[in-house]
Formats: sequence, C-alpha cells, structure tokens
Amino acid sequence: MNARRLLGIAVAGVLLAAGSAQAIIKVDVRMSDLYAKASQVLIGQVAAVKGTALTVKVTSSAKGSPPGPAIQVDLGSVAAADVAPGQPAVVLVGRAKGAAVHLADRWFQADAVSPTSFRLTREEGVTVSFPGRTATLARLMLDYQVGKAHFLQAVEHNVIGGGFKVLKVGPAPALLASADVNGDGKDEVLIGYADRVQLADVSGDAVVDLTAARGLAGASGDGAVFGDANGDGRPDLLLGSRWYENTGAAFAATGGPVALPPVGERLATALDDVTGDKKPDLLVLLASGDVQVYAGPAWQKVSTKSLWQGGEPAIAAHFSRDWGADREMCVMVVTRRQATRYALDGSEPPATFERLAGRSESYKPEADGLAAVFAMPIDINGDGLLDYIILRENQGGPMLVNRGYGMFMDNPDAAGHWQPSGRGRGPWPPYGRYTPTTKFVAADVYGDKFDDLVVATDKGDLVVKSNTPFPPHP
Repeated sequence: MNARRLLGIAVAGVLLAAGSAQAIIKVDVRMSDLYAKASQVLIGQVAAVKGTALTVKVTSSAKGSPPGPAIQVDLGSVAAADVAPGQPAVVLVGRAKGAAVHLADRWFQADAVSPTSFRLTREEGVTVSFPGRTATLARLMLDYQVGKAHFLQAVEHNVIGGGFKVLKVGPAPALLASADVNGDGKDEVLIGYADRVQLADVSGDAVVDLTAARGLAGASGDGAVFGDANGDGRPDLLLGSRWYENTGAAFAATGGPVALPPVGERLATALDDVTGDKKPDLLVLLASGDVQVYAGPAWQKVSTKSLWQGGEPAIAAHFSRDWGADREMCVMVVTRRQATRYALDGSEPPATFERLAGRSESYKPEADGLAAVFAMPIDINGDGLLDYIILRENQGGPMLVNRGYGMFMDNPDAAGHWQPSGRGRGPWPPYGRYTPTTKFVAADVYGDKFDDLVVATDKGDLVVKSNTPFPPHP
C-alpha cells in the first residue's frame, strides 16, 4: 500500500475487511487513534512568515498543556508557497520526537526539535483518513477533547442488499419524489406523469393510492420538491410552480404560481432558511451555475449568486446541510468527470472528490473521471445524514458515505451489484438498462430509518429494493 506514518500510525487509504456476514470498509488510521496517541494537540494561527520560518500563535490546546504562547515551525523544503498569516494550524505531538502538522489544508510529517519548535520533513498531502481542511481538523480535535466527536471511520460495503418487489404503476413516469407526508414514519412516493401525479404508499405488497385522499387529484407539474414551506414541521409540496400546503389531513393548493425559471434550466431545488430570517427560502440552482434565492412566504427572488461559470455541463445536483463541514447549506454537483461540493455562504472553497474523500480508486482523471451518468442523495446507514451515490455508465458506481464534518468515505463500487448479469443491466434483471433519464429516488419505505431504493421503469413497473440494515460496527 506504500503506507506512510503519522505519529507512528500508517496512513495509506482504506481497508476492506471481509467477515462472515459483512464486508467493512475502514480507514487504516482512525483519527480517534491519532488523537489518543498524541501527547499534545496544539491549535493555533499563523502569526508571521519569514522565509521558511513560521511563528504560530497557540490559541488553544485540545490535549495536554500548551508549551507557551507560540511555537515555531520550520517549513524546510517540503512546504508549498501558499502558507500565509492568518491560516489555522494543528500540531499533534507524538510521545517520542515525531509530530504531525496540518497546515494549509494538508498533512505534514515533522520532527519535534524542542517543545516549541518543529521541522517539517515530508508532505503527506490530502489523506483518506482525514481529507478535510485544517480549520475542520481543529474543530474535530476539540470535539474529541470533550467527547462529542461523531466521525465515521468504517462503513458497510454491501448496501441495498435486501430483497426487492415489483409493483404496478402507470407507464412512462416523468419524476419521482418521496417524503413522509402523513407522519407515520414511512416515506410515501410521488410519481409524476405528463398530465397527473400519483401519491403512493409502497410499503406493502401492492400500491395503496393516496392521491385523491391527500388532495392531489388533478394536480400535475414538471418538477416536484418536498419541504417545510411554512415551518409547521410537515413536508409541503412544490409541484411545477405551484405550492401545495400539507395541512396534516391533505395537500391544499395555496397562493399563485411561483415565477421560477423553466424546469429545463433547473438542476436542483430545495427549501432552507439561507437569509437568516427564520423563514424558509426556496433555493434554485440553474444549469448556468447560478443559485437563485426566493424568500418565503411571498417567494420573491431576492438574490442570485454564481457558483461557477462554463466548464463541463452538470449531470445532477442536490442541496443539503448534511454535507457542510459546519452544517452550512451546500450543493453537490456532478459532471461526468468530477463531483464538487459548493458552500452557498462561501465559507469554504469548492471541494472536489479528493478533498471530499481523499485519494480514491473511484476517481480516475485519466479515464474520464467518474464516468458519471446519474447521482442521488440517500441515507444508506440510518445515521440521519445524507450520503451520495453516483452511477457510472454501465459500471455500477461509487457511494460517498457521509462521515460528518464535511467529509466522506468512498465505497468504490456500492452499485456494482445492481448489474449482476451483463453489461448495462438495470438495477435487477429483467428490468433493462438504466440511462441518464431512469427515475430513481431514495425513500424510507419501511420506516426503519434506512433509505431504500425505488426505481420506476418506462413500462410502469415500480421496483422497490430494500436496504436491509446490518448490525452496527465501530
């Protein structure tokens, strides 16, 4: 593996540990072990840069007593030129004379010349064990100090591994969406067609049609997003450009149409308070890279921000606070070559696959990057945080499992078993090829907190694939 060492612990990548019932993917150095092995964890800020000499003001200690108000770091010949005053720094001091330094968002090995002086000896860059930024590492270390760190370090490889069933719905579905609309703990599925929608309970052996009972008979629209538009805790529905309020008993059309861009220009839509007035806002990401914010409840456009301009067109995009290093609202954008997370408030620079998950076999720039054709958020392990699965063209695909703190563990072929019998097979034979227009949605169909997979076929089959949970692992 060409492993290197920080504080005497190997740092290389991920390990696949196969057991009788489970195959576990885990990092081969746990950050909790690194914290435990350190005699001191110093957190500071670069105060001055003179040539290769840094003065770092010690602002806090996550472990041990600070050796003084400041430490000196000799960059030597291994540091990049982007170290600057004001940047955070984290130093984990080993029990011998080694140290690990996180600076300018990268790992370095170092020698402890004295309690207040360190010399960098080698750059480790971005690692799978902790691919995040220096400011995030400082927060993680402080959370370890007080016992509040929740940082995933192992994941189940075999996911969505339960049985499947095939239910009958209408042919040629145009959209799928899901939400727990009635508060029973199970997600219902909204299926959209050219001229109508169907709201369905798919937890049993047959579809239970809830469309009329829930006030959606005659409703239609060219896009659907569920979200709490009025702060009452129930998922409302934006269908096309019209709001339907969830009263608890049914949906009721409310207000006039929202003046949104055409659905063909929209990549993603979500509800969240990003204006700070404690009222939901409507967020719309356009294919151009612009994010538009419509302030509720009047839904008037109040701002437009450009996240990117030009470049390869996006295949898919989704909003979530679960993906932010500090739970800031983010949008994940996937092209054929890359997955990129953008923080809407600009608190972090755009993070590509390496910054999200570290070095990985899933991302191969020389072979068309991710070769992605589709992407979907899903809570695969029932921890309440959205993960992200990416389907490749006829190749299965990787899953970015949310570790917390804005980082992910790469399950490199989580979707490989969707194609058990031949090139281009659909999720499960005999349901044909999946394409960029195949309709997928994650839904907690059975109310066990583990999202299942729902796939709609052109001929009117609704395939529900169970995500059977495995026992927990550390």
